[in-house]
Amino acid sequence: MRKLKFFIALFIAKISMKILKLLKKNATDFPGRIALKLCKDFIKQIQKPEIIIGVTGTNGKTTVSNFIDDILIDNGYSIIENKLRF
Repeated sequence: MRKLKFFIALFIAKISMKILKLLKKNATDFPGRIALKLCKDFIKQIQKPEIIIGVTGTNGKTTVSNFIDDILIDNGYSIIENKLRF
């Protein structure tokens, strides 16, 4: 069961995201750091899908992530992704 502390941390993190977007500072881990500072087990309380695919490395992450997205979508999977759309 989620604790009140989780919802407060989530709310403040989301507010900080809005403020950062207004300041044109979109790529930052600041909201996550705030959430973890306010609620130590924040990550544990987040609802997560059954399968998570993470892509790490120095070069090629965007290309590989886009390939994975396209393959999964073409095969009928429902995914959550943060692909930039222009």
